[in-house]
Amino acid sequence: MMGTYSSDRMSRSCQPDNSMAQGNVAAMTGRQRVRAALDGHGRPDRPARGEFRLADGLIRRLLTMESMPPSTEQTAAGERHQAAMLALGSDMIAVHPGVGECLPGSHGPAWLEEARRLAGSDLFVWAVIDGPFQGLTVDLGWEEALRVMADSRRAADLLAVQAERAGQQAAVALAAGVDGVVLGEDVAHASGLMLSPRSLERDLVPLWTRLAGLVKAVRRGTALADVGPLRGYAVFHSDGTIGSLLAMLEAAGFDGVHSLEPEAGMDAARLTEEWRGRLAFLGGLSLPLVTSGKAKTIEDAAQRLSRVAAEGGLVIGTTVGVVPDEVPIENLLRAYRAAERA
Repeated sequence: MMGTYSSDRMSRSCQPDNSMAQGNVAAMTGRQRVRAALDGHGRPDRPARGEFRLADGLIRRLLTMESMPPSTEQTAAGERHQAAMLALGSDMIAVHPGVGECLPGSHGPAWLEEARRLAGSDLFVWAVIDGPFQGLTVDLGWEEALRVMADSRRAADLLAVQAERAGQQAAVALAAGVDGVVLGEDVAHASGLMLSPRSLERDLVPLWTRLAGLVKAVRRGTALADVGPLRGYAVFHSDGTIGSLLAMLEAAGFDGVHSLEPEAGMDAARLTEEWRGRLAFLGGLSLPLVTSGKAKTIEDAAQRLSRVAAEGGLVIGTTVGVVPDEVPIENLLRAYRAAERA
């Protein structure tokens, strides 16, 4: 029971406009479009775009603009969020299993029900999971986590516990029907890595390799006709300057990397062209730009990314993926529409 947001109304009012399909490329679903971008070969019908989550205020504003009631007793929060993503033109959406502060509205048992429901939609569905280091920072705080990482023996024991938890969450999410897993590991800032290369290679890369392998080996729990091979996609997330990690992440088995902050020197267009076919990328739209940038500057940035994404290998979106309330909805829509026109 969809309540106010019936499936028919969603398809009429909120589905992205595929009239911009390139040449003879058949119209794709959001799931197919993101898969094409991640696989890095073949031209999608239009550049893939997407966010993981939208803040509640953005959801209300989007649904109001679409003349949809922002809230009713019969309408679940997850259904409102899905409707808002479709209204934006996002090809994807995410749930967040377990503890962590990055994704509001998806904690606790409700995320599993939401994952199962979304598996029947046209959107590519991610589970965003705290990686071993990120989980350590959630449990201990940043300062203590960094102190622990300086002691390799203690770090190994605690990281192993976190990796086990992440692996269990990934397996449950994939069984529920999600298409892929984003492993959240903020190991960098704008000036560089927060951990030494030695610590990363010794303590974290083996765990990342194991988790990426698990995600790609587990058969997804869905029988949808358009998903192709029933294996999950593994994407690594970190803010900051992570160019020096890309070769490690490719070797670890990740399909893609999310964030790509321009302010940290991570040029999404350049990296996509350089790594296409080996690593895909998600993000690239600067959060400060879509928050307070001028209209023309926002459009130019989105169109530059779109020209690259048209060839695959890039899903255009904000660098945060979880868009906060302070982003003007008009700016976000402007970026998405500009990306579609390019």
